[in-house]
Amino acid sequence: MKTRFLLGGIMAVAFGAFLIVDYVGRDSLWWCDYIFLLLLALLSLGALTELCAMAQELRLRPMFRTVLVLTCFILALEVRGTGIIAGDSASALPLSLGLALVLIAVVALWRGYKDVALRDLSATVFGLFYITLPMTLLATLRNMEREGHAVLVALVVCVKGADVFAYVAGRFFGRRKIVPRLSPGKTVVGTLAGLGGATLLGWLTLTAILDVYAAPTALTFGACMGLAGFAGDIFESRVKRETGIKDSARLIPEFGGVLDIVDSILLAAPVALAFPMLLG
Repeated sequence: MKTRFLLGGIMAVAFGAFLIVDYVGRDSLWWCDYIFLLLLALLSLGALTELCAMAQELRLRPMFRTVLVLTCFILALEVRGTGIIAGDSASALPLSLGLALVLIAVVALWRGYKDVALRDLSATVFGLFYITLPMTLLATLRNMEREGHAVLVALVVCVKGADVFAYVAGRFFGRRKIVPRLSPGKTVVGTLAGLGGATLLGWLTLTAILDVYAAPTALTFGACMGLAGFAGDIFESRVKRETGIKDSARLIPEFGGVLDIVDSILLAAPVALAFPMLLG
């Protein structure tokens, strides 16, 4: 438990410090673009590697190298300041995903149906939409005006903060399991505490500190992040249960792999993007 909080605190503070520096100096600190691109690329690489290993447990052969190259390319298109593309970065995402699907189809045809079965192709496309798309949406959020950048900060704060609230409450007060078949460690009390914590952090971040949304909107945002983060965590548990794997990897003690860390963010990213797009 102490190790979990120590490592979690170090990672949260380090990433949070970068996001704050990036938010405050986004117009003057050009190097933040490259660091953000590198961070997303590394997280995507780790998550895709672990997802590919899970797929191989089911005797699937996803086109991992193709998806990895596409992921780096799409992320580069979305992160401003890299000199690769100019203009509205949000408009580049549909084009990027469309071209990615075309390239996957071409590679599959080139290799032949005997080397790339339909289920292998399905696993490849799943990795593109499960890992690449949400990671790219984080870059899309950052590229927006002050509102979108603030939502990105709040997204990470709410989702990871909810994990802490849920872990502490579930550890000391949790008894009844909420989804015992998929995630035996999650309790009803812990889940409710995580949802309440995310709601409070949404207001604290977007209203009290950054002053972007009114209190009702910020509270709604926090609650949505708590629910989406919980869904992302349970969904990854469902994938691991299918493959018979407890942790996606043993990269980080007490935490597992990269996918175990970003799972809640993956499903929260599209929900977070909806706020500045619908309210902006």
